[in-house]
Amino acid sequence: MVERTIQTARRVSERVLIALPPEKPAEPKAWKSLRLTHEIVTDSPPGVGPIGALCAGLEACSGDWLLLLACDLPNLRPESLVGLLKTSPTDEYVSATRDNEHFEPMVAVYHRNTLPKVHRQIEKEQFGLNVLLQSLKGRMVTFPARELLNVNRPGDVPEGCL
Repeated sequence: MVERTIQTARRVSERVLIALPPEKPAEPKAWKSLRLTHEIVTDSPPGVGPIGALCAGLEACSGDWLLLLACDLPNLRPESLVGLLKTSPTDEYVSATRDNEHFEPMVAVYHRNTLPKVHRQIEKEQFGLNVLLQSLKGRMVTFPARELLNVNRPGDVPEGCL
């Protein structure tokens, strides 16, 4: 699934960063393989969840915008991601939504100027990305619900959805 997400990201971005925890001898083989074949950033700080990946990505970002994607959304299509990339000068983020009410903070673009707010939230030990989005100016782009289907285990996939 990770490779599928990487390929989707490559269709809309020249540079793809993979956020991983710090390297450990007993880490999964898949992570070791990713470290050998892709550009890796280390969660900053480690152990705080997706906000650590966002922070590391923003710190390493060479452009104005960072596209943050979860690796457990196998139905994402590059054509839908293009809508996220159409930002305006007043946006701090653009997030996917399935219903115009709920953010999908792991399918979003974040402006590099949000990094100080990310740092402050981490310092306050508020690690939820939904909390972060509530403090930023931005907008949502509606995605088909099927594309935002979160798959963590084989049993999470309703029949015919992949």
